[in-house]
Amino acid sequence: MNKLIKQGLEKIGIEGDEKKIELSARHLLAVREASRNLNLTAAKDIGDLIEKHYLDSLFFLKHCKFVEGTLLDLGTGAGFPGIPLKIFSPQISLCLLDSSRRKINFLKYLLQKMALQNASCLRGRAEDYGWREEYREKFQYVCSRAVAPMPELLEMGLPFVSIGGIMIAYKGPKGEEEIQGIGPLLELMGGKLEKRIFYELPSGGSRVLYIFRKVTDSMPRYPRRRTKPVNISIK
Repeated sequence: MNKLIKQGLEKIGIEGDEKKIELSARHLLAVREASRNLNLTAAKDIGDLIEKHYLDSLFFLKHCKFVEGTLLDLGTGAGFPGIPLKIFSPQISLCLLDSSRRKINFLKYLLQKMALQNASCLRGRAEDYGWREEYREKFQYVCSRAVAPMPELLEMGLPFVSIGGIMIAYKGPKGEEEIQGIGPLLELMGGKLEKRIFYELPSGGSRVLYIFRKVTDSMPRYPRRRTKPVNISIK
């Protein structure tokens, strides 16, 4: 496992020391084991898990770096992209948010087993936590991967971002379709599209990272509460 991770990092041009590779291996092995009972990922084998989830999570660090602050991983699922980003950016604090009790229980156990410092979990829906004073506009960074179409994602995520902070949206080939006409919503949410990063995974597969900067407060009536969560996949 460690050798495969190291080879993958070399392919995408990211350096990882033995400690980071070992922590990454613990994460991936735990996800593979837990996936027998939990619906954590669609990856069929360890190669897919490394490339389509782990390496994909780290592409952000090829173009941007975190300074100190707190990262909220919205709809984290198996801990992607939050845990890989935390491993390679230990200076940040990490908060993993997901609505599934079973997934959050797994992640709590995993964080303890990995002995990751300044990392915690929240169980619930973004639409509820986004209204709470202790969470609203309190995170310097928010990331999300395969959670919802872009309009819903921005409405759920940007209320958490502090002024001057960023939201990182991981998207597949349909990302450009999803951002069509989002200008009015972005204005309501206090954000602006700062950067697009187009890239491909080592074995192929187009991806896009969208970086949104929070420039003003989100409108107080957002996020709107929904009757059920929206989930999508990155193909």
